[in-house]
Amino acid sequence: MLRELRLPLALTPHQSHEVVLPKTLRPPDLTTPVIDAVCSRLASLASSVDPPSTLLAALAPSTNTTIDVRRMVDSTCACARRSLPLGRALAAANASLVLAADDASLRRALRLAAAIDAATDGLMADPARLLALTRATPIPPTADTSFLGRKVRAIHFAASSYAERVAPRGPAYRATPHVRAQLAAGLHYNIRLAVDEEERLAPHSPNARAGRLLAAAAGLHGERAFVDRYVSWNLRFLATAFPAADEYASWAAPLLAPAVLCAPAEDFFYRRIIALWIRFLAATAEPPPAKPPAIPAAAALGAADTGSAAAAEAAAAWGAANEREVAAWAGGEAYMGWRTAFEDREASWFA
Repeated sequence: MLRELRLPLALTPHQSHEVVLPKTLRPPDLTTPVIDAVCSRLASLASSVDPPSTLLAALAPSTNTTIDVRRMVDSTCACARRSLPLGRALAAANASLVLAADDASLRRALRLAAAIDAATDGLMADPARLLALTRATPIPPTADTSFLGRKVRAIHFAASSYAERVAPRGPAYRATPHVRAQLAAGLHYNIRLAVDEEERLAPHSPNARAGRLLAAAAGLHGERAFVDRYVSWNLRFLATAFPAADEYASWAAPLLAPAVLCAPAEDFFYRRIIALWIRFLAATAEPPPAKPPAIPAAAALGAADTGSAAAAEAAAAWGAANEREVAAWAGGEAYMGWRTAFEDREASWFA
């Protein structure tokens, strides 16, 4: 008798059914070797004990500021292996191109991710300090309408709102419909910001279409299926927004920190907000990066030769894989007809 394998088949975000397939029909595992290759490269660059982090000392002084990058890489990889949408997208894109940054850039990004990881945990446990830090941090003026200017303002608002109004009331308050709707509204706005920027840089991008579907489904932010697809979509978006290999690695760091990537779905976006706010704070202490040469945005995958046909092909494959994953989960093109109450409303309170 054939051994059976039960696979979940999500027809819509609100319905889930099972189909039973014979084990002999199980598709080949294309994701584990890809994730293993990525993790092997990162692990080869990670040390067990790094010098104390000045960023971590400034943000969370009560935390041990000596960071263990190797432990962080192991934790990140363990969580990444559980994300089938990310694994399938990396397999489609040829993940070796994603890690084409030089060793020094990747080491800096890993060290930054480890510091963000520890600082996120520290500030999530100390909302009073987080609130004091957000109040003391300058933000871009509203006259700055660039993508980064608007993004920093939105994340700053979200971090301070979490520290002041949400965190002190505990997990039960976060689960109330009112607070969930507020988080969905902010998430919708932030995804749409990124989608607009990606369409500006790479018109007709399939990854941007995936982002539009995710924005429409922002009310489902507490589901693991949504979080996994968001992670893969966002990592691909960052490759368009930050095409230089070293920049891409450093901006991916707050998403790949275990404090974020490994968080339960219901906590993921609060931790994502704090980690990204920390990354913006770190950016203010860095010298302005040299402008990367103008290259086709569709070829921007953080590859060493970003103008190559292979990089462009990998970029397209990753975006297309994300679009397929999100559309299949969300119920296809018909799902585009569904909109939340804030779909086309300008969220001026985030500006």
